[in-house]
Amino acid sequence: MANNLVFNVEPEQLKVQIFGSETNQALSTTSGRLNIQSITDTVATTFGNINGTVTFGDISGSVTFGSVTFSSVTFSSVTFGNINGTVTFGDINGTVTFSSVTFGSVTFGEAQIQHASRFVATDTSTSVLSSTTVYDDILPKDVSQMSMVSFAVHNRGSGQVSIKVEVSPNANFWILDTSAFTLDGNAATVFVPKYFLKYARLSYASLTAAADITFDAYYQAHV
Repeated sequence: MANNLVFNVEPEQLKVQIFGSETNQALSTTSGRLNIQSITDTVATTFGNINGTVTFGDISGSVTFGSVTFSSVTFSSVTFGNINGTVTFGDINGTVTFSSVTFGSVTFGEAQIQHASRFVATDTSTSVLSSTTVYDDILPKDVSQMSMVSFAVHNRGSGQVSIKVEVSPNANFWILDTSAFTLDGNAATVFVPKYFLKYARLSYASLTAAADITFDAYYQAHV
């Protein structure tokens, strides 16, 4: 029988590394299993096309979004579990559309909602010259998207002008909103519809047959 060593007398030569670990990375292996560590650095995440249902489980910590830019995003179905932390969004540029959203339990702290910027829509009809005593209309407007609507009339002539405000649900027939108002020569006043329908306009007529009337009419409104 050959005289071979049964045991190696130099154990250092037999050492074999079977496990590894790395504490400087978010993911590492230790004791043969996956270890998920804390992520302390900023992580950029990019989503491609998502077709189907997106489901989020319970969120127990704080979630912060920086500046988010969407070209156009449409979600068909999004489900959130319980959100027990703080969710913060930075600037959102683009269009986001949700058709169906389900929230588990959501608690809002102080919420501040800034009204969208307002704009004024102005339409002016100048130098209206008429002598008819039959009412004629002017400035028919769709006011359905406006929160404030006003008509102004300035009688630049000497003859009296009769002014009425009318409203309509479809611009096919008109309903008296404000009774006829007599505006003297070289005078001005403001008319505000008191009833809400989709359309509003002014009607005018001369109070003296064959007498010319000259006035300026203005429509101004804001959302």
